Amino acid sequence: MQIGKTDTAYPTRMGKLMIAAGLMSHKNLEEALNSAKLMKLPAGRVMIMAGLIDQQTLDSVLLAQSMVREKGLDLESVINLLAEAHQSSTSLEELLSNSGWNSNMPTAIGDLAELFVSATMLSRAEMQAVLKEMTQPGRTLTDCLLSKKLVSTFDLLNGFAAFAMVQHKNLTLPDAIRVLKMAMASGLHFDQALLKCDNVRSNGTIKIGDLLNMSGVLSDTELLEAIETSLIKESLIGEVFVQRGAITRYVLHCTLELQQMLSDGTITLHQAREILLTVNLGKATLEQCIAEFGQFSKAVLDLLVDAGAVTIDNIKTATLMSAGQLLDVAEILFEQGFIERAQLDVARRCQRMVIEEFVTREQAVKILAAYLLSPPGTKPNFEITLVNEISELCQPAPGALTAEAYPTIDEWIEAAQRKQ
Repeated sequence: MQIGKTDTAYPTRMGKLMIAAGLMSHKNLEEALNSAKLMKLPAGRVMIMAGLIDQQTLDSVLLAQSMVREKGLDLESVINLLAEAHQSSTSLEELLSNSGWNSNMPTAIGDLAELFVSATMLSRAEMQAVLKEMTQPGRTLTDCLLSKKLVSTFDLLNGFAAFAMVQHKNLTLPDAIRVLKMAMASGLHFDQALLKCDNVRSNGTIKIGDLLNMSGVLSDTELLEAIETSLIKESLIGEVFVQRGAITRYVLHCTLELQQMLSDGTITLHQAREILLTVNLGKATLEQCIAEFGQFSKAVLDLLVDAGAVTIDNIKTATLMSAGQLLDVAEILFEQGFIERAQLDVARRCQRMVIEEFVTREQAVKILAAYLLSPPGTKPNFEITLVNEISELCQPAPGALTAEAYPTIDEWIEAAQRKQ
């Protein structure tokens, strides 16, 4: 069914539909059209009189023509359905009914269903069962797919991303299917797979829903439900977030501002996520966050130097490369191989704990240094390293707050707050 708008250059006349679906040859069509002109009768009636088709086939072709012209469904998909109905000796209407499709179903749902099947996210039989279930009150495509465990949340988000790219004319349908298949096979996000596909281009701008999701403002389920609503109602996704009460209008404004800054290269994705989460929690305005982020970044750099992770010369080199932009110098240190991603993450965590007064700056330096000196085999789970160091350095420790009891920093901090 429809993926984007119908290609108007492709013929949608009844005879051309029959040829494309394999219902009639060019020669028979031409003879029927000439006879219809001489007899001054409808072409369909002449075809039935000549025994070329029966009434059921004519009705199916007329329905297919209506689905393309009036419903705006994708021509290629309709042709495939028409051919399938003919081969099974059934009417198109009956085939659609058996597949769960009905005239009241939003076009976008049929489009999504066809895309998911084409990309082999699930079989046509599975999708037919889902579409039938959707006829029940209150059931959505997202709900049905996830409750039946036919697809994962990750793949469903990728599927929605692919559909949106085609719908907004950023990708052709074949390209979207190819990228979606690659994303599912490699476990990549759709945008990451897009970058790896040769000869496939997009504008590369991060979507506001993804930014909100990655920042922890929206859950996967909230994002999926909002995307589905947006596609069905053809509404702006940001307005759907606000109308559903997922975010405030101010947070939407800030998200759009950060999206533009990301596109301009004036901030990094990490910075945008940190700022958006802070704004959503109501701790500061967007303007305050942007101003304060520079101070936070400088404090992280100082920690890295004092803990021995980088040198002053390394920072000078990265600063020159930032060209005076808001780009995080620490991110450039990582990109140039001066530090590892995990080391940078630990340094940022330490600085946040200094700001929240869970540790002193001196303790934060010791924690970071301890992590840097820890054996390679223990480094993957730096959360445990941090918790153990904090528990030892914070005297007196608030109860038995160990990594064994509270394996993540967030859990440890929450427990510490309860005991204070």
